[in-house]
Amino acid sequence: MNLRRGLVVSTCAGFAALAALPAGQMPEARSHLEQLRDALPSASITAVRIVGNLRWVSRSELARAVAGPLRGGFFRVDVDAVRRAALGVAWVRDVSVRRVWPGELHLTVVEDRPIARWAGGGFLSDRDVLLPPRRGVPAEGLPVFDGSLRTIPALRARLREFGSILDGIGGGIERLERSAAGNWTLGFADGVRLVFRDGQERQVRRFAAVYEAALEGRRRSIDRIDLRYPNGFAVQWRNGRDAHSRARG
Repeated sequence: MNLRRGLVVSTCAGFAALAALPAGQMPEARSHLEQLRDALPSASITAVRIVGNLRWVSRSELARAVAGPLRGGFFRVDVDAVRRAALGVAWVRDVSVRRVWPGELHLTVVEDRPIARWAGGGFLSDRDVLLPPRRGVPAEGLPVFDGSLRTIPALRARLREFGSILDGIGGGIERLERSAAGNWTLGFADGVRLVFRDGQERQVRRFAAVYEAALEGRRRSIDRIDLRYPNGFAVQWRNGRDAHSRARG
C-alpha cells in the first residue's frame, strides 16, 4: 500500500470510527481537528511547499528554519511554531501556514522591502525595521540613512516628503542624516549637500522653487547650501571662496 492510499484508507476508517460513536460519547467542545488527531495519529507531513515572490530569502533557508517544529504529524504539528520559526529568518516580513490534505504544509512568505541603506551597516525596510546585510541585495538607487535608531521614522518620512519636493535637483537624494541637535544634512547624487533644521520644511520648499533660477548654472561649483537663515540661504563653494555668500530665496 502506498502512502497516499494508506492515508485515504486511514481517513475513511477514522471517520467511520467517529460516526460509530454514540452522540453522548463525543464531547461537543472538541473540534473536528482534535477528533481527527485522535482518529489518525500516524498521518504524516510528506511535503513542505514555500510560495511567494522571494528575491532575497532562499527557500532552502526557510526549509531549514522550520525543520525543527515539523513534529507530531499532519494533524499534530504546531503551525504557530512553524510560523514563528519562519518569521525568525532575516528579511521575512510575514508568513501564513496552512495544512493541505493529505500531507502537505504550505507556507506563504512575504519579504521585507528595503528602502534605504543604513550608515552603520545593513538596510532599512519600509516598516522601519533594521535589516542585516544580505548578499545579492543591490545598493544602487537606495539612499543612505544616518542617525540614531529612534530617528528612523523621521528619516523615512523626510525621504518621502523631500523626494517629491526636490525631484529633479542634483540627480536625486543620495544621503539623509539627522544629528542629535536636530540638524539635517541632505546629500544629492551630484555631491551637493543641503543643510537645514527641524521645522524648516517651508525653507526647503522655498529653496526648491528658486534653485534653478538662482544656482542651476553654478551647480558643479557648489559644496554646501545652508538653509538655517531666516531670510535666505548661504552657499559654500567647492573652491573655498565666497564661503559666506548668500542668495536670497
